[in-house]
Amino acid sequence: PPSIRAFRWAREFADARRCYTQAIALGDQLAVPRTRAEALWGMTRAHGFAGDLDSARRAAQEGMEIARSAGDVWVAALTQMALGASFVLARREKNAIENLSDALAAMRACGDTFGQCAARVWLALAHWRLNQRERALTHLQTALALAQTHHYDYLFATRTLLALSVLRLRATT
Repeated sequence: PPSIRAFRWAREFADARRCYTQAIALGDQLAVPRTRAEALWGMTRAHGFAGDLDSARRAAQEGMEIARSAGDVWVAALTQMALGASFVLARREKNAIENLSDALAAMRACGDTFGQCAARVWLALAHWRLNQRERALTHLQTALALAQTHHYDYLFATRTLLALSVLRLRATT
């Protein structure tokens, strides 16, 4: 039933937030800022996917700042993608497109084809919801080509750190 799925979903992200809070504390003890950035990427996803956009935005801003100052464009891009995906799930497509487009550009600069594929899936959904069908289909076509070339088909069938399964997304469209 939907109520049980919603409860599991909420519990899953509450557990994730607890774990990421512990990871942030451990990173602070080690005095290695980059470890904090990685935990803040996870915290962005945990807050954002649970619907707490203010907390997600704060975590993302701090995480991206730390990552960029450490020269880690990839972790900054992952964090920005998590924030953009959170906006998609919250039906704030314009915010989503802005963040996901920046994340996609950073993934291209890093040469991360998996990140590019995931960003394009989220962008396709955001554009589709805004009735921007041509843009949505362009992103989806490119994502499918990347998935076929690099064997990322699981991105469309299972949950990953960068995406929800298509089955779960179907319930949100």
